[in-house]
Amino acid sequence: MASLLTSILCLSLITTLKQSADLLLRNRDLRTIQNRAEAVVTLLRNPVFYCGMGLPVAPNEYRAAFGGSVYASYYWNGPISAVKSPTGKAGGELRLVYAKPAYVKLTSDLKYPDDGNKLYFNGAVGVDTLASRSSGPPETLRECVIFKNSFPRVNPLIVRWVTGTRKSVEVESLINPEFKLYKGDMLHLLYVYRIFARNGILYTQDYRMSGEQPRVDGISDIRFDADAERRTLTVYALIRGDRAYVDRPAVDGAETWPEKFSDGEVYKQSNYRRRLFVFTLGLPNYMKEEVFKGKCVRDLSQ
Repeated sequence: MASLLTSILCLSLITTLKQSADLLLRNRDLRTIQNRAEAVVTLLRNPVFYCGMGLPVAPNEYRAAFGGSVYASYYWNGPISAVKSPTGKAGGELRLVYAKPAYVKLTSDLKYPDDGNKLYFNGAVGVDTLASRSSGPPETLRECVIFKNSFPRVNPLIVRWVTGTRKSVEVESLINPEFKLYKGDMLHLLYVYRIFARNGILYTQDYRMSGEQPRVDGISDIRFDADAERRTLTVYALIRGDRAYVDRPAVDGAETWPEKFSDGEVYKQSNYRRRLFVFTLGLPNYMKEEVFKGKCVRDLSQ
């Protein structure tokens, strides 16, 4: 009897330990999923925030601002667009064009064309961040700059010359025959970002670097929905853990997956635990054309 009782107690202890171990592994898996979701948001936060700063948003006006250049982002459909991913998934690739501060400021106002086209900074701009093109449309991102407080606000500038000290440049606007810049305004550089998922990995491509960079594992699917009217970006990210289960767990939050993305991985079974995350980011620097139309009539001499 004592031997039987001991066996029962041992079996109960083993079962309890196994359940505890399973719970520990499950919680660890859920933390992995959560950490991956936070990594996705981190990758998007700054590019989305600065997306569209100083840029036209209508496709034809956006392309005109860069003289019809066929380089990289200059022929895209504006500062933000969701297109098919490299694997053909609708809305599976996000394209962002955004400005990034260079941490040098203008030392004086400039009214173009009255004051010429030469700008002076309170510090030198890095060799690898800025370049010039003497004429024609830009061919690289380094040949375009943005000033947040430029008047008109939609006014990307093409760099025509950089001094040896890299503390002054000459610029041209291809869409504004007159514009004004203000002392103390910070120089912003143009950046481009692609983001998409392939084979369970989230990739980004920064056009100031070389090639596509794998960034986050466990991204089973991701889709993007940009709303120009509301100036928001909604992201649907299907994220899995690392533990394979014998059964096939249901997707947490699957009911919020949009019907328009009917080719989603959310409809396929998997031995991995998966959770759908939906988050919306604002586009505070993305301005519709209507906001600026007719604004150039202000007296630039002020």
